[in-house]
Order: sequence, then C-alpha cells, then structure tokens
Amino acid sequence: MSETDTESGRRSGKYRYDYKRGGHAPGHLREAFEEWVYETEPLDGHGSLDQEVVMHNGQMRTLQWLILRLWKCTDTMPFFLCEQLAMESGSTYAQGVRSVRPLLKA
Repeated sequence: MSETDTESGRRSGKYRYDYKRGGHAPGHLREAFEEWVYETEPLDGHGSLDQEVVMHNGQMRTLQWLILRLWKCTDTMPFFLCEQLAMESGSTYAQGVRSVRPLLKA
C-alpha cells in the first residue's frame, strides 16, 4: 500500500477530513459551532455570516467559513445543542448549520 490511499481517504494511517465530501468532522470545528451557538443565540436573530469565531488554536475564522466546513458533517450533535437549536434529538451538525444559516445576516 502506498503512502496515500486515495480511495479510503487515508494518508499515513490517519483519516483526513474533506468538508466537500462530508463525514466525521474534526472536534475543533464542532466545538467552535457549539460555542458560537451558546454565545450568540442564533434563534433570537443574532449573528451574521461575517461574524468571527475563535478556533481551537486561537485563529479567527468567519462563521460562513465554519458553516461551509460543517455543511455535510454527519456527526450527531449533543442533546443540549439540539435543544438549544430547537431541533430533534439526534440531529447532525449538517442539519444544525443548515437550520441557522437562513437566520443569519449576510
């Protein structure tokens, strides 16, 4: 087997997340979304796509950047996050970001 196995999406034995394909997103992306939800309360009409969110390494990214990376994420959101977004328990992060996207100002 070569260094890069493109069919399985693995490189050197580690899974590499491709947000265009979706699947299991890295924890730091999911945590950034969770923090944003609790700090912003998007269901109350707060937040904009230009708003910056803090990533795990202190780097700043726009909310639009984060939403794009979670758009196809199949990970299940924790119960408390589903509840905060008024979503059914067991909803995915993809469903979560898609539910708040229309509420945000461009």
